[in-house]
Amino acid sequence: MTKHDFIIVSLLMLLAAVPLVAGGVRIFSMITGAEILDEGARFAASPVPMMTHIVGATLFALLGALQFSAGLRTKHPQWHRMAGRVAALAGVAVALSGLWMTLFYPLDTHELLHWVRLAVSLAMALFIGLSTYAILNKHVVAHRNWMIRAYALGMGAGTQVLLFIPLYMIARETSAFVDALAMSFAWLINFVVAEWVITKQSSPRRRVQMA
Repeated sequence: MTKHDFIIVSLLMLLAAVPLVAGGVRIFSMITGAEILDEGARFAASPVPMMTHIVGATLFALLGALQFSAGLRTKHPQWHRMAGRVAALAGVAVALSGLWMTLFYPLDTHELLHWVRLAVSLAMALFIGLSTYAILNKHVVAHRNWMIRAYALGMGAGTQVLLFIPLYMIARETSAFVDALAMSFAWLINFVVAEWVITKQSSPRRRVQMA
């Protein structure tokens, strides 16, 4: 792994760290019955979707980050394919469990976030499906681009943490609408960054460097 690859992978894992730790705490509270989280009762009646979402997000975030290492892809292509399959399945689990929770768990926030979560879950599942279709037809670039988009949406929770830290430092208390707007904006940021990465990788100079 080159220094550049190491930095990219490390930053992505750091972005995922806080929500993954929070997810681990949530799973612990559901397994042990500990009253760690105030909103735990919302998931108590049907904990499987939440657990699926957290485990899937962990695999998708960590394995997905490693897929950004060109060195690993080149030197260990078999590992890249195996890890990619696991990451794709984990991503589908994240998207479908997120969709289920949005539709069937009691609404816990502003209605705006409800519709944004539906859109993000459906888009993430669609992007992974398009990525799988592309690689089955040996369209490597299209496969990579769709997975970058899916990964960006899957990493929304990490960006939400980064947005909420200064937001709460400035505002102290916020409304449900402001929280929903900030969380929605985090997904938008990630998607814009993904499109920037795709465009950058598609530039003629970048293609020459990768050749």
